[in-house]
Amino acid sequence: MDIPVEEIQKIHSKQCSEVELEKRLRGNEIDLTRAKLNADEQMR
Repeated sequence: MDIPVEEIQKIHSKQCSEVELEKRLRGNEIDLTRAKLNADEQMR
């Protein structure tokens, strides 16, 4: 299933907004797990 780039960008933007809100609410205690993507998993 291919997702259009525009839809991925919308999802990414929403996630960034949610992370910013969490940072404001929790301050420095926020603990986010990040994953390193392989080249074939990254958006181009």
